[in-house]
This record gives sequence, structure tokens and C-alpha cells, in this order.
Amino acid sequence: MLSILIPCYNYDVTALVEELLKQLETLNDQVEIIVLDDGKHSYNTVNKKLSDDEQLTYLQNKTNLGRTKSRQTLAEAAQFDNLLFLDADVLPVQPQFLQKYLDKLSEDFGLIYGGNSYQYKLIDNSKRLHYKFGKHREVRKLEERLKNPYLNFTSQNFIIKKSVFFSLNTNQTNKYGYDLVFSFKLKQQKIKVLQIDNPVLHLGLNHNQAFLDKSLQAVTNLVEFERKAEISMTHTRLQKAYKTLTDYKLAKFFNTIIDIIKPILERNLKSSKPKLIALDLMKLQHYISLRSKDL
Repeated sequence: MLSILIPCYNYDVTALVEELLKQLETLNDQVEIIVLDDGKHSYNTVNKKLSDDEQLTYLQNKTNLGRTKSRQTLAEAAQFDNLLFLDADVLPVQPQFLQKYLDKLSEDFGLIYGGNSYQYKLIDNSKRLHYKFGKHREVRKLEERLKNPYLNFTSQNFIIKKSVFFSLNTNQTNKYGYDLVFSFKLKQQKIKVLQIDNPVLHLGLNHNQAFLDKSLQAVTNLVEFERKAEISMTHTRLQKAYKTLTDYKLAKFFNTIIDIIKPILERNLKSSKPKLIALDLMKLQHYISLRSKDL
């Protein structure tokens, strides 16, 4: 009835699997768990030991292929039509996590998104930027997610019909930020998205510099997705902000100002008290610089 699919790279997935197996003890439904280690890394041995449980299958890519390709491999290996994708660095928030999803399988849907959450308090200031972004930009109450079910989606925790997944997961290149393309395709194909309150706790946080680098790389990839017509020019808030600036002929002026204050913004984002507006300005300036090459 349900295939739980967990792509993993350089992460100990034991805590997640043990919690899932614990919840399965109280259920009578047919459920399988498949863990796929993406290439060789430090946790291959410990993750492989989890396959001692008859409900879990362990797979391993010979080389690092990326999360998108790994998900394709997992979907092809799944025996059931309902696919629950979970990132390796999450934990279910509620003890009825699986039951809540199973209760929704009889409804009409293409994808079900349960949401995500972050720990109440973070002690490690070196990861403050990722924590703050996740808590204030990714976490959305159900009422807010319902207003824009396609854009308010991240791929850490969702159920999707196998046929729908294969129709959407056509580009399997390893590009950070591909969730935006995935959500755009959901909207473009008018896939019915069911938003519910069934979050996971996101544990794997990047250090400030690494998260800043990834955020800017995601902007670079977004422009590449645009050039390949994999996403519209107005799908995200960032793209809409750029359009507003260009409509008022302010993009060049904005770019010049941010160039001047960029060192200040970067220092703030690497500090223990990063401001998300500084990240927004950096991303928009990077986007403008990339898009100016198309003009």
C-alpha cells in the first residue's frame, strides 16, 4: 500500500528508520521501507545494517548521482503505487505520522504534502542562517499553505502517486533548487495537491557560509532552468521582484547599490544574528547580474 523511500548521502539514517519501524508496529497496512545510499560515504556500513529488518530494503549507488536520480531509482524499486519520500535528515513530529498519511490514501490526490518544522531553539550560531531561513521561510501553517499549495512545498516529506512522479521527474541532473521546477510542473500539469498538517523535523543544517553559497547557487540554477524553459519567469517571489524592478527601470540602480554594500551584507549573513532581508538582497542582486546577460 505504501512505499517509504529515503535517499541518503553521508548521513546516519538510523534514527529516522527506527522511528518509522516503531510506528509500523501498531499498523496493519502493507508498508515497505527502502533506503538508498548515494555513493560511498562514512555511514554506508551503519545504514546497511538496518536491512536486517525484513521490512527494509537497502540499496547503494556505486557513485554519487544526486538526490533527483536517487529518487528515480527508489521509485523504480518500489512495489506500491503510493510513494512517501523522506529526506534522511528529518524525523516525524507526531507519533501518528504514518497513520495520518495512510488515512489520506483513499482520497483523490496526485501529491500530499505534510509540511516541515525546525527545532524550537538552536544553540549553534554557526548554523543560524539556515535555521532562521527554514523557520521563517519554509515552515508554513496549514492555513497559509492552502493559499498557494504549489509554491508552499518542499520535497523533504511528501506522498506522490508513482505515475505522477515519473511524469514530473524527467530531468534527473543533480541541481540544487530543483524543488522549484518540481512545484512548477505540479502546477503546470494541474496535479491535485493535498496539503495536510503532518510535519517532519528538519535536523540537517548547513553552516552559514555553506548555506549562503547554496542559496546563491540555487539562484544560478533558477536562471538555467528559465533558459531551458523548465520553469516560468514569474513562478517565484524572487522572479516577481525582478520584474517589478525592471518595469520601473530600477534593476541597474539596485544592482549598483547592492554591489557597494555587499561586504556588509556578507558579514551579517555569516554572523550569529543574520538578517533574512540581507539574504534576499544578495539573491536578488545575483539574479539581476545573471539575467543582465540575457538583455
